[in-house]
Amino acid sequence: CKITAKEFSVAANKRLLLGDIEPNILPNTEANTAKIKQVIIDVYERLIGEKLEVNDETIIAAFDVYDSALSLGKKGIDSGNISTRITRDCAVSKNQAEVNKDFVFDDGDYYTRAWQALFQFVLMDPRYFYL
Repeated sequence: CKITAKEFSVAANKRLLLGDIEPNILPNTEANTAKIKQVIIDVYERLIGEKLEVNDETIIAAFDVYDSALSLGKKGIDSGNISTRITRDCAVSKNQAEVNKDFVFDDGDYYTRAWQALFQFVLMDPRYFYL
């Protein structure tokens, strides 16, 4: 989970996995949804070595995980059932962060943790272990 906070804590041109997205880009427009899905495609290509299409069931499922985590997390924060803070073992301190200091420890809109959920989903794919 810490890789996500680390990725968002450095400038986009220094990132290995999430260079084309900022954590607060939401799937609230067609363009943003397309951008998020493209990043998911890129993550799969980098971690699993497969170039998947946007309509591939794996990309659809991964996007649903991200979108559901974002929605459920935000509802949990709004109701007070979920903290706005990322747990220490999954966070980068503000002193360590070059950029996005508000997204790497304090996650009041559940942006970073939604991406963490996506990474957990990708890393559970058997192809990650067996390719």
